[in-house]
Amino acid sequence: MIYLLSQITGWLVFAGLVGAVTGWFTYYEARPQATRWLRWAVLGFFVVLLAVLVRVLPGKLGLWFEELVLFSVVFVLGCLLGGFRDRHRRQAGGTAAATLA
Repeated sequence: MIYLLSQITGWLVFAGLVGAVTGWFTYYEARPQATRWLRWAVLGFFVVLLAVLVRVLPGKLGLWFEELVLFSVVFVLGCLLGGFRDRHRRQAGGTAAATLA
């Protein structure tokens, strides 16, 4: 995993920025019934994390799988950060277009 981080740091930063922009522009106030899927998403995340830690897929396929998981985590974290930024901006009374101008 350290090899991956050293070789694809720029791409990870780009994935995080794309995630932040995506979260910023697509944020909405979550309703209680809309968060039920979150339990299944968290369970799926831990299953995939376990598969990475146990090294279910050997060789090049395993490397690609680790990259997929790493990029997905960085993108989702970027989405969360962008959404939180948008939430704070909306509470202050601004709009996304006004922020960009």
